[in-house]
Amino acid sequence: MPTYYRQSDFDEAMVEFGVSITIGANTVLGLVDRTPDEILSGAGAHSVGTRVEVTVKTGALPGIVPGAAVTVDGAALKVRDVQLAGKDGAFTQFSCATEGA
Repeated sequence: MPTYYRQSDFDEAMVEFGVSITIGANTVLGLVDRTPDEILSGAGAHSVGTRVEVTVKTGALPGIVPGAAVTVDGAALKVRDVQLAGKDGAFTQFSCATEGA
């Protein structure tokens, strides 16, 4: 049997586990997932870093577009890609990279 969550369940998760996400003058709470990432190029060179994925409520943070400057829990990053999350699009996920990457 599927489990259904209420909006208040997500609000509570944001309060308990969320960190500060800022684009421009707008700051909201968001959930952050950091995972090791390795990028290989065609020439055999590679770089190792951390992939940062952020989830916020859709519409809560205007200005989420690729290339936008974003501060995630105090770290200056830039938005790489953006997509709606889940079947209903209630949340937006975006990945980040360090400035200049």
